[in-house]
Amino acid sequence: MVYIYIYFWRTKQRQEIDFVEEQNRQIVGFEFKLNNKKTKFSQNFSETYNANGFVIDRNNLIAFVKI
Repeated sequence: MVYIYIYFWRTKQRQEIDFVEEQNRQIVGFEFKLNNKKTKFSQNFSETYNANGFVIDRNNLIAFVKI
């Protein structure tokens, strides 16, 4: 059986990741933005958890949802 754990991540410095998914000890974070403004994914999160991170916006939302 495969378990997927879902989290929200936030630091005391108010850095946050909107959606964090853990499966088989692999962590992936997603930051959702409504605008198309260039946004960087939190390097702090990626380095701390050895995680992949993605910014999801209007340009790649359909591919993310896989409709």
